[in-house]
Amino acid sequence: MKSDKQKLITLGVIIAIILVFWSTQMDLPEDGQPAFGPPFLAEDENQLSLFVVGDSDFEMEMLREEGLYYSSASMQKVDSLEDAQLDHPGLEIESAPAYLVFNTRELEYKTYDVDDLMKYLKKSKEKQ
Repeated sequence: MKSDKQKLITLGVIIAIILVFWSTQMDLPEDGQPAFGPPFLAEDENQLSLFVVGDSDFEMEMLREEGLYYSSASMQKVDSLEDAQLDHPGLEIESAPAYLVFNTRELEYKTYDVDDLMKYLKKSKEKQ
């Protein structure tokens, strides 16, 4: 028979496992497909979240120069197409450069042309 100390340790481990499992669960979009989780998703509806692959010159300042200022924005960059494809196969990135825009739940837009990205962001900004 287990001692009280062993029972408490076992209970603590079980609770820790449950908390870790619960905290890592991602919301599912209405269609039931898994959402992309952090670090890609925007934190709130007014936020921009970009994932840039293979364009080391792209900076958030470029958005500001185009009049696309976002008070809260996040961007991640990966220089290598191969690294992006290996690390994030679900994004189905075919070539570089690639520009992916995320809302709070899913990948909203993907393009391989920076001018198309800017046009899309301008249209999105006008809708706000």
